[in-house]
Amino acid sequence: YFHAARGVLLTLGCDQPLADEAAAWKDRVYLVAAEGVADPGSAVDGLTALLVRPDGYICWTAAPETGTDGLTDALRTWFGPPAM
Repeated sequence: YFHAARGVLLTLGCDQPLADEAAAWKDRVYLVAAEGVADPGSAVDGLTALLVRPDGYICWTAAPETGTDGLTDALRTWFGPPAM
């Protein structure tokens, strides 16, 4: 995914609200659903999503209690305005 110089919104389980919120950036951000990637006690244990920049750095995370809070701001900051 990163060879295309696009971001990746990695959802760790089914999370339609995240996909809906990120839809306006689908030309610049891949949406990838994954399950079973977090080992208990790992850095991503307990998270529901990660927004990863094209250079591989995580620029936003979500936990069950935060939902989509801050996702739009992170998408705007790192990937520009939403597509019309």
